[in-house]
Amino acid sequence: MSTIAELQILRIRSLPDDLDTNLIPLAMQESFGALEWLSSDWISGINRFSKPGEGLFTARYSGQLVGVCGVNQDPYTDGLSIGRLRRLYVHPECRRIGIGSKLVACVIEESRKHFIKYHVRTVDSGANSFYLALGFEPVIGDQAVTHRYF
Repeated sequence: MSTIAELQILRIRSLPDDLDTNLIPLAMQESFGALEWLSSDWISGINRFSKPGEGLFTARYSGQLVGVCGVNQDPYTDGLSIGRLRRLYVHPECRRIGIGSKLVACVIEESRKHFIKYHVRTVDSGANSFYLALGFEPVIGDQAVTHRYF
């Protein structure tokens, strides 16, 4: 993929049928279980990204599902004005061309009227660099948060 001009990022109201076939197997190969959690939590009703400000977004390139990212009210804080980015995943062949950045930017833009700050937790060094490049600040000493964005 040399250009992302055909990239579409959409807020979705139901899980895409191709999540199980396009992204979950790839994520599992990388030992990234968050997409399985996304699917099982959605099916069970535990998390459907449906509270005020919340949303689940997909990225499609030429119609193919290549990424996903959501935002929830941060369950680790008392305030409703803090969003938590969740379940960000981009197809391995589509990384480093801006899809993840566009997904995160869209999620923040769409939820900004509800949230004044965003949290994320990651243990992956690549994800750490990714969030720092987007302007997130590192958080030290908090088990629930590794990066925040204002």
